[in-house]
Amino acid sequence: MEAKWLATYPASAIKGQMEYYIEPAEQTDEVKAQLAAITPELLNPEELTLIDPACGSVHVLVEAYELFKAIEARQREPQVILHRPRRRH
Repeated sequence: MEAKWLATYPASAIKGQMEYYIEPAEQTDEVKAQLAAITPELLNPEELTLIDPACGSVHVLVEAYELFKAIEARQREPQVILHRPRRRH
């Protein structure tokens, strides 16, 4: 999940929270082109699916939960809207 998120959003600040993330190896131009062709432009965190290969230790699920929580917080950050207050007459 981390790799998929960072492939789509390589400048994501969440990368610093990914304790177990390993940078991918350098690829040839042909492989880079193939990866670019299958990498989505946008990801909706609510549509991501996680499969826990450990099936029981729950460590993977805890890490995934923390990542999902960080992604959701980034997606839902409030927008700062500046405006002048209306004058009361």
